[in-house]
Amino acid sequence: MANSPTPSEILLAGLSPSRNVSPLRIRGSWSRSGCVTCKRRRKKCDEQKPKCGNCIRLGRDCEGYSNLWITPMSTTTTTFQQQSETKRRKVSKICHGDESTRSPSSGSTPTSSPSENAFYTSYPPTPDSIFAPDALKSYESEDSYRALTVASNQGPRFENGISRSLTLFQPLEAFYIQYHVERGSHLVLNLQMERNPLNEILIPRALSSPLLLNALCTLSAGHMSNWESSNQDTLQKAEMIYYGKTLSGIRNALTELSQLVFMSPAYITLLEELLATVASLCKYEAVRGSVRSWRGHLEALQRLVISCGGLINLDREIADWLSGLLTYWQYMANLMTPNLKPRLTFCESLYTTPKIDIYLGCSEQIVKVCSRIADLRRVGDFAFLNREIVDINEYLTNWSCREQSFIIPKGITEAAIDRLEMVANCFRYAAFIFLHSSLERMAWPTTTTMVNPNIWEKLRSQISHSKSQALQNIVTLLHSNPPDNNTEYSALTFPLFIAGCECEGNEEQLTLILGALKTLEVSFGIRNTIRAQEMIELYWGSDSLRQRRHWLDLLEDMDWDLLLV
Repeated sequence: MANSPTPSEILLAGLSPSRNVSPLRIRGSWSRSGCVTCKRRRKKCDEQKPKCGNCIRLGRDCEGYSNLWITPMSTTTTTFQQQSETKRRKVSKICHGDESTRSPSSGSTPTSSPSENAFYTSYPPTPDSIFAPDALKSYESEDSYRALTVASNQGPRFENGISRSLTLFQPLEAFYIQYHVERGSHLVLNLQMERNPLNEILIPRALSSPLLLNALCTLSAGHMSNWESSNQDTLQKAEMIYYGKTLSGIRNALTELSQLVFMSPAYITLLEELLATVASLCKYEAVRGSVRSWRGHLEALQRLVISCGGLINLDREIADWLSGLLTYWQYMANLMTPNLKPRLTFCESLYTTPKIDIYLGCSEQIVKVCSRIADLRRVGDFAFLNREIVDINEYLTNWSCREQSFIIPKGITEAAIDRLEMVANCFRYAAFIFLHSSLERMAWPTTTTMVNPNIWEKLRSQISHSKSQALQNIVTLLHSNPPDNNTEYSALTFPLFIAGCECEGNEEQLTLILGALKTLEVSFGIRNTIRAQEMIELYWGSDSLRQRRHWLDLLEDMDWDLLLV
């Protein structure tokens, strides 16, 4: 415990905003209705039309009187300050992934993005600074509630207790919480079960926590805006408002936490509130298809858990939920972003026996094996590398979902377990493909110190499934169990991505894989699937690029931290 970070250290290292503001600095007054240029400079605007007098006098380009915050936040925006910057190569402007549609069902719509930290270098926006005077009323309009009703028609009805608690929220927040309970919370999990922890754990706590309430409203507004609707712009504005409020609230809560008696009841209560909030922001980043800013949330979540001595010291329900989420995110983060691992402090799971989890399903052991495969990139000793490959191959060859001992929560149907088994088998075959692919990348002259090419052929010959065999097995599973809107299939993003990158340009396989990813995008509204499709299409769209670069190198060139959860 002596080495555990303090709340103030967490604030500085993981959750502090990317700005340095002197405590003596006095900010100028400014008009909420002024021109965009004066708003950005935080200067008083004289509001002359069509261009303000201040800009004319100072020779500045007046940007007019449009809304400063109307542009949706870029998926590459860094939200929390990172511990270190990793130098990465850049390729061309085609590699930036923030120019795709907000809607899973629509075509690509390029949007401009604010600068890297524009949203966080000033104080969080308020509703007054974003909306026209009657804009807030539009949330409570008949059209908005009709849209919510349509979105909820196919979702399970929620428990009466949670339904009654909706009346305790303000109308605007109740709108987003109702969506979360009826629809959103079921689409952001990888398992449909009798008890939904995102409702049973979070909603009661949100009643007494404005911080957690803002985070849930952020998640709901972001998720709702991923579908086309008449009020999509309004949803995107609300998403940014609640996100800003949440980040500001986290900073205040961390300051308050540092002033409380360590592990006192008040300390634990506030800590659990923070954990639930930051974990909700992690999922929000996956929903909006972030390729960078999720890192700060995940690192902060890990530090908060470690600061109290681990999950074992938390409320059992909170700990049980966070255990699966952290295990899933930690190991998945290592697959696509190997340079991130030194900054991750892996938190211990609550369980020694694998549990059928709302995020991991039946795939926990295979996900951990995939993380071991990712670690092979750092191995320089041939003897150790050979032992690891033999051990990994033996485990994957002998692993069978039906022969594992799992902790099975109540309320899981046999049909759901069958779908989880299919997903786990896709992960297993994807692990074989990933193992071949990792060794191929290590064998490239620019990445290896082992000059004898026969070494790599010898290593690959020890793998029981060839890459083409493993690919065909995934294709067979997709034909026999085509993904649909059952939530268990939402975990297929990583296996589909690996298969898509390694299908050797087979048009039939590539079409099937991209079609399955599109089904996930439309069914669940999680924009990570769009990132996966963009990457696969970019990689196979350029013969010269593919001949020169492995897809992992391309990810680094693009400065993408792709998290396929």
